Amino acid sequence: MVIEAKGGGSQKPTSAKYGQAFDRLRMQQSWDAAVAQLPQLEGGEKAVYLHGRKIQPDYLGIAVPDTPTYRMMFGWCSRRLDFLGDGVWFVNQDGTVHEELEPRPIPAVRRGITSKGR
Repeated sequence: MVIEAKGGGSQKPTSAKYGQAFDRLRMQQSWDAAVAQLPQLEGGEKAVYLHGRKIQPDYLGIAVPDTPTYRMMFGWCSRRLDFLGDGVWFVNQDGTVHEELEPRPIPAVRRGITSKGR
């Protein structure tokens, strides 16, 4: 499983907005970037490494802070994410996680795997 996780504020110490919460526009850019990553991860166009070894994910999803803005953006594309089988998790400030969409396995043909193993 590969989860494209997005935060709720700048984590770069060199950023002028370091430590500040994202505004609505930055949350939308963050959400859009996460959604755009999923097809690249699914088909192998974007490499994923685990312990230095390239892997092919069998499940995909997005994890974001549980805010009204992220929930609104999820509402815009929830049917599409559900259709594709992508999982979505909302993370509360106390660290608890709510699974909004349960991920389903990516079919081998969509992962670029043939009956010969690729």
